[in-house]
Amino acid sequence: MEKSRIHFLLDSDLKKKWQEIAELNHMTLTKYIVHNVEGNLGKNERKQILKLIEISTNMDSKVENNINQIAKWVNTHKEISSEKLNEYLGQLNKYQRFMKERKKDYF
Repeated sequence: MEKSRIHFLLDSDLKKKWQEIAELNHMTLTKYIVHNVEGNLGKNERKQILKLIEISTNMDSKVENNINQIAKWVNTHKEISSEKLNEYLGQLNKYQRFMKERKKDYF
């Protein structure tokens, strides 16, 4: 079976809590999360989590792409205009708002 990686952000205190629980159950954090997702969530909850991951991945990809485009522009022109800088900061602000909403809604 081919393995793939999932990345997500959570509060460091919550991560510590989960790690402690996982250790008490003689599991890695990954195994603990998988066990709880597969074992205790209904079909609807799994769909919501997968949708969240998909939305998050798409948003992350867009932000990364925009950052790469701006970096390419700066490397090519050896400067950045205030217009490009504002565009870059706008994208970062949009991403921050998305992350805050996601955290508030799901954690």
